[in-house]
Amino acid sequence: MIIDENSPLRRRPSINPEQTLFLDGICYSIEMADLAYCRLRNTLNSMSINCVNRLPSKHIYSVSAILDAWSIIDSLDRLRGFLHCAEFVKKDLLPVNDPLTQHFNTVRLLRNSIQHI
Repeated sequence: MIIDENSPLRRRPSINPEQTLFLDGICYSIEMADLAYCRLRNTLNSMSINCVNRLPSKHIYSVSAILDAWSIIDSLDRLRGFLHCAEFVKKDLLPVNDPLTQHFNTVRLLRNSIQHI
């Protein structure tokens, strides 16, 4: 898991409920993308092994891979939204060509081009 059990994101001090929900949203977005990535990696590995063995159940692997790949994109876009709204992220201090912002913009474009067909 990306977020360790001892992470400050898991062991927050007593804060107001709104901030708690906001930080939970960030945590869940990260953990959902991480879980989907792990599952996608395992599915693609199984697909490559089963391609050699020619097992008949490979269709479910394709469906699973597409589902998890989409979940990664959707979770990262959700994380982008949370970080964009976060008051504790100083947007004016980010460089003009910030790589993280560029990656999030690419994810947003991919997500919206598929989601809104």
